[in-house]
Amino acid sequence: MKNKLFGKALLIKPKSLLIVFFGLSVVIITLVVIELILGKQEINNLLAQQSDSYLETIIHSSQVALLSNEEIENVVVERLLNDAQLIDLLYQRGQVTDGLLSSISKKNDLNRINIFNKSGKKLFSSHPYNHENQENYFSPVEQLSPIFNNETDTLILGLKRARLEEGFRYAVAVAAFNNDAIVININADEILNFRRMLGFGQFLKIAGSSRLIEYIALQDSSGIIAGTGNMDELELINESRFLTDAMNNDDYNWRITDKRKMNVFEAVHPFFYKGNLVGLFRLGLSLDPLNSFNERTTQRLLFVSIFLLVMGTIVGGFTLVRSNYDFLQKQLTAAESFSEQIIQNVSDAIVVTDKNNIVSLVNNAALSLTGVEKENFLGNNFAVLMNNDKCADFIQSENSLESFNCEINGRMKSLIISKSYFKDEHEKINTVLVLKDLTEIKLLEEQAVRNERLLAMGELASGVAHEIRNPLNAIGTIVQQLQKDFQPAGEQEEYQSLTKLVRQEVKRINSTIESFLKFAKPEPVIPEKFYLPELFDQLELQYSVLTAERKIKLRIENSFAQDVNWDKNKILQVFLNLIQNAIEAIENEGNINIVCKKNDSDAVEIKVADNGCGMSNTDLKKIFNLYFTTKASGTGIGLSIIQRIIYQHNGTISVESAPGHGSEFVIKLPIDVNKSKGIRV
Repeated sequence: MKNKLFGKALLIKPKSLLIVFFGLSVVIITLVVIELILGKQEINNLLAQQSDSYLETIIHSSQVALLSNEEIENVVVERLLNDAQLIDLLYQRGQVTDGLLSSISKKNDLNRINIFNKSGKKLFSSHPYNHENQENYFSPVEQLSPIFNNETDTLILGLKRARLEEGFRYAVAVAAFNNDAIVININADEILNFRRMLGFGQFLKIAGSSRLIEYIALQDSSGIIAGTGNMDELELINESRFLTDAMNNDDYNWRITDKRKMNVFEAVHPFFYKGNLVGLFRLGLSLDPLNSFNERTTQRLLFVSIFLLVMGTIVGGFTLVRSNYDFLQKQLTAAESFSEQIIQNVSDAIVVTDKNNIVSLVNNAALSLTGVEKENFLGNNFAVLMNNDKCADFIQSENSLESFNCEINGRMKSLIISKSYFKDEHEKINTVLVLKDLTEIKLLEEQAVRNERLLAMGELASGVAHEIRNPLNAIGTIVQQLQKDFQPAGEQEEYQSLTKLVRQEVKRINSTIESFLKFAKPEPVIPEKFYLPELFDQLELQYSVLTAERKIKLRIENSFAQDVNWDKNKILQVFLNLIQNAIEAIENEGNINIVCKKNDSDAVEIKVADNGCGMSNTDLKKIFNLYFTTKASGTGIGLSIIQRIIYQHNGTISVESAPGHGSEFVIKLPIDVNKSKGIRV
């Protein structure tokens, strides 16, 4: 009985089998159809994300292109107006000649300098060429009428065709003495080339070179402003509710449209420049990949239907596994990318080593700290790369946190290193070393301590000075009165000499007290925006005679040609003192090098180095102390004042020196002192 029941249970009728397989077929076909729908949605979402990112890149690059064009023209205008103002000053003094204009033109790389009177007659010119047989494209009287009519004193002529020659010029004009006009122009080839390279047309042509992009267009209500690709059948904005809403909503939108001969995925985004709506960017992407996917899915559905009886279960399982695998793969890729971005962008240096201390991973901060190239870092022993015994001992020790000083790239660094461990997928133990550079922090702390000490000493000097000045003034008044009213019976010449000496010493002491009081109550910082290269030009000009007499070469290398917001007079005082100290430190012929550049933070780094006599370690620790000096005639206030000025600018100053090897002062200042509370470390 049992066997019969068991056998009956195993018996499956053909009809039941057909129903099972039919039901399984329906389920699998339904799953395939659902997969097709989900696949389309996924591709649409992917296209939406990619097109949104692409449009953001296009909009940002377009804004950068427009800003770059404006910026280059602003720089050109500022340069030409400065030259014109100089010529105007010389013209008022009656010093202008054709030869002088020619010299200025060559020195400043100008194309032409002309001075016209109201009738359009050329009074002076840097290039007095004869153009009698050439066509005059426009009249100076017409172009310069706003100046001649006293409507304006500055005229930006901009990009113009050359008046008597082929090609284009960029010109400005300013009103000069006697209502004459000074016109300066430069060759506009570089400006035009810059515009061509960064223009909308060239940019969109490059952006639309992908075979998946059908068209890119910038369109306003009147039509297409710029674009590339197949734009013949693009509808006007006012002809489409979708485009009109996208233009007014200030947001990203997309659609799939088949109103054209081709089926495209279209993404749109309004384009604003300086708060003004320029138009609507339209990006059309080819749907060929989606159509190919649909064709492949349809073929797969037919194949599955034919071989459903034998492959249904396998295909279903394979689809499930594949979906899970794709999802997990995406999740894994996203996690790896996220982790990599965190590691590479963290401010502290991170190094991962294996059990033999061989480096397997390093981030950008570690490369920047050590100055070692990545290919030289990976696969090498970390302790050897650091070239420091303490570092090697720390790696082998059981301590998880330690701080020490070591020399990196020729400079002493204060580091704090933490250590932790983890096991990788192969169950191997790896060490994670996190290095934090405290050099700048300690420098700021030392500078703050020095500043407090200087402030206390200055206040003490101020109090003492006030106590001394009263009796000192009384002594001076009494001696002056004695010298005037009292005449000794004998040795009058010696009496006059002694009283005169007393008065001179009183004046000298008063002068010293004045300097103490100035240091005790420093003037506040008054920032002003100025062009940094002008400051270096002033320094170079000011010391040109003295350095030539002492056979000293003063070299200035500045890679930061921008405006800064500092107290110009105080910063000038800093460099005057440093250069003067460097000159005095060089006994015979020598070099003074000033190097200026922007560092990784929003700060400017300036190095002032000389190859003079240098300083000992003992003197090096005291140079910023008030009244400390190694000079016989020095007051010991100069470097203290420098340190205070830098501190007032939220900056830092450090020095490295060795006897016989010269000295190097390193100054770091925020670009805008009003926007910074200190140098970022």
